Amino acid sequence: MKNQNKPPKLFWRIVISAVGAALILIAVSNLALYFFGKTVSIMQNADDLKD
Repeated sequence: MKNQNKPPKLFWRIVISAVGAALILIAVSNLALYFFGKTVSIMQNADDLKD
């Protein structure tokens, strides 16, 4: 019985870890986009003012 129960536990542990890693990656990319996107828009506005 115990041997049959181990593979599903391992599967769910891998799935939950992958989902958690994906959520962390999405959060980090959104945070980076917030900061760097703002910087890019400021730089574009500065270029528009030069013209």
